[in-house]
Amino acid sequence: MIEYTKEDFKRFEPNDKYLPLLMEAEKNGNEELAAELRKKVIYPAHALLAARDVSGPEWILKHGLNCSEAEHKYGKDWLYNESL
Repeated sequence: MIEYTKEDFKRFEPNDKYLPLLMEAEKNGNEELAAELRKKVIYPAHALLAARDVSGPEWILKHGLNCSEAEHKYGKDWLYNESL
Protein backbone atom coordinates (compact mmCIF):
# COMPACT_ATOMS: atom_id res chain seq x y z
CA MET A 1 0.00 0.00 0.00
CA ILE A 2 1.27 3.48 -0.84
CA GLU A 3 1.56 5.87 2.07
CA TYR A 4 0.80 9.55 1.38
CA THR A 5 1.56 12.47 3.69
CA LYS A 6 -0.62 15.54 4.13
CA GLU A 7 1.79 17.38 1.84
CA ASP A 8 1.33 14.68 -0.81
CA PHE A 9 -2.44 15.02 -0.67
CA LYS A 10 -2.13 18.80 -0.94
CA ARG A 11 -0.36 18.41 -4.30
CA PHE A 12 -3.38 16.45 -5.59
CA GLU A 13 -5.96 19.10 -4.57
CA PRO A 14 -6.41 20.45 -8.12
CA ASN A 15 -7.89 17.06 -9.03
CA ASP A 16 -10.90 17.92 -6.86
CA LYS A 17 -11.85 20.42 -9.55
CA TYR A 18 -10.79 18.50 -12.67
CA LEU A 19 -11.94 14.93 -12.01
CA PRO A 20 -15.69 15.64 -11.79
CA LEU A 21 -15.46 17.74 -14.96
CA LEU A 22 -13.53 14.96 -16.69
CA MET A 23 -16.07 12.34 -15.68
CA GLU A 24 -18.91 14.54 -16.95
CA ALA A 25 -17.14 15.20 -20.26
CA GLU A 26 -16.55 11.48 -20.77
CA LYS A 27 -20.13 10.66 -19.83
CA ASN A 28 -21.38 13.17 -22.41
CA GLY A 29 -18.98 11.95 -25.09
CA ASN A 30 -17.13 15.27 -25.23
CA GLU A 31 -13.73 13.80 -26.09
CA GLU A 32 -12.15 17.16 -26.90
CA LEU A 33 -12.91 18.54 -23.43
CA ALA A 34 -12.00 15.22 -21.79
CA ALA A 35 -8.61 15.23 -23.53
CA GLU A 36 -7.90 18.75 -22.29
CA LEU A 37 -8.92 17.85 -18.73
CA ARG A 38 -6.76 14.69 -18.75
CA LYS A 39 -3.77 16.99 -19.31
CA LYS A 40 -4.63 18.90 -16.12
CA VAL A 41 -5.19 15.93 -13.81
CA ILE A 42 -2.29 15.14 -11.49
CA TYR A 43 -1.61 11.42 -11.76
CA PRO A 44 0.09 9.35 -9.04
CA ALA A 45 3.70 8.55 -9.89
CA HIS A 46 3.15 4.80 -9.82
CA ALA A 47 0.24 5.10 -12.27
CA LEU A 48 2.39 7.04 -14.71
CA LEU A 49 5.20 4.53 -14.36
CA ALA A 50 2.76 1.72 -15.13
CA ALA A 51 1.40 3.63 -18.14
CA ARG A 52 4.94 4.15 -19.37
CA ASP A 53 5.74 0.46 -19.01
CA VAL A 54 2.54 -0.67 -20.74
CA SER A 55 2.05 1.98 -23.42
CA GLY A 56 5.49 3.55 -23.74
CA PRO A 57 6.86 7.04 -23.10
CA GLU A 58 5.57 8.35 -26.42
CA TRP A 59 1.98 7.56 -25.41
CA ILE A 60 2.34 9.75 -22.32
CA LEU A 61 3.90 12.54 -24.35
CA LYS A 62 1.29 12.24 -27.11
CA HIS A 63 -1.51 12.72 -24.58
CA GLY A 64 0.31 15.50 -22.73
CA LEU A 65 -0.27 13.97 -19.32
CA ASN A 66 0.83 15.89 -16.25
CA CYS A 67 3.99 14.10 -15.11
CA SER A 68 4.79 16.30 -12.11
CA GLU A 69 4.33 13.52 -9.55
CA ALA A 70 6.53 11.07 -11.45
CA GLU A 71 9.20 13.77 -11.76
CA HIS A 72 8.83 14.53 -8.06
CA LYS A 73 9.25 10.87 -7.09
CA TYR A 74 11.56 9.46 -9.77
CA GLY A 75 13.42 12.50 -11.11
CA LYS A 76 13.25 14.50 -14.34
CA ASP A 77 14.60 11.62 -16.45
CA TRP A 78 12.03 9.06 -15.25
CA LEU A 79 10.26 8.72 -18.59
CA TYR A 80 13.27 7.12 -20.30
CA ASN A 81 15.00 5.70 -17.22
CA GLU A 82 14.72 1.95 -17.74
CA SER A 83 16.18 1.19 -14.31
CA LEU A 84 12.88 2.18 -12.66
